Amino acid sequence: MNAPKVTIAIPVYNVAPYVESSLLSALNQTFQDIEYLIIDDRGIDNSMDIVQRVVAEHPRGNQVRIIVHEHNMKIGAARNTALDNASARYLYFLDSDDEMEPDTIEYMYRHMEQHPVDVLQASYAILKNGKKLQDVANSGYIYISDIAKAYMEKRITVYTWNKLFDLNFIRQHSIRFATNEWAEDVMFMSEIAVFAQSYGLLDRITYRYILNNGSISNRLRAGYTDFFYQQFLKLYQHSLKLLSIAPIDRKQYIANDIISMGYYASRALTSSNNFSKQQVLHYFRRDLDFPKELYQYKMCDFKHTIFKWIFSKPAIIRYILLFCVGKLLSLRRNIDY
Repeated sequence: MNAPKVTIAIPVYNVAPYVESSLLSALNQTFQDIEYLIIDDRGIDNSMDIVQRVVAEHPRGNQVRIIVHEHNMKIGAARNTALDNASARYLYFLDSDDEMEPDTIEYMYRHMEQHPVDVLQASYAILKNGKKLQDVANSGYIYISDIAKAYMEKRITVYTWNKLFDLNFIRQHSIRFATNEWAEDVMFMSEIAVFAQSYGLLDRITYRYILNNGSISNRLRAGYTDFFYQQFLKLYQHSLKLLSIAPIDRKQYIANDIISMGYYASRALTSSNNFSKQQVLHYFRRDLDFPKELYQYKMCDFKHTIFKWIFSKPAIIRYILLFCVGKLLSLRRNIDY
């Protein structure tokens, strides 16, 4: 039996209000040769009951494999399960609260076959409460040293959904998801930035990214917490490791990433009510002591240049600067609301 051409991987965890529409958008693809991997990450709502019903009723139900985790393992582990079990040449991730256009896979597969690349990214629309807020589109083919530049220009997104990954490339470089609760895709895409030799961007909208109030991204917009300090610290430490192995033409991007993640980890510390000034300074010195190598790299924009300048200061000066930044941003947020 021939392997399918594309695997669509759909991790499922507590998405009952959205999962039926999301799953149907995948099952109703015009492209036929698809394997569907649904990863049950052991939520506590009736998401999987809905999935079982839809799969049982749909004519393509026999193309679906459901993999059940023994316990909740978080989204990064669920995506690693997809990497380990996908049998197609290409892998596509669909978040189970988002939706695909009916011919997404047909369109992307055709372009991948015509212009093979390590990763192919299509464009997407952002929706909330059924209303479109924004289209995010880019186009072009990018090779070798220009890939890092495209990341810094934000033409390449840090999300893993709405991309067609060449699984041979992913497995050749042993690229995996971190088992974080948050931003596991940022870490995965940072490794893509280090190893990819080719990257495609398609300007057609093929995906509907649906904002919902329960997402972790919305929790971040509501304010920094101790949780986010730990998450940003993991991102910072991961990027430090990547800097040591990145080709010279990619090091500038990774350096920008380190500065950015260090800034947000520090903001989380200085914004939290659970840490005293002495504790914050201790964490700055213990966890966020930036290596001197970082300062040789040019930053991608004015914001990162300011971040780098802040981190060139001693811990106490850094604390004061970040405390003031936090107060100014809080004031602006209150005014905006």
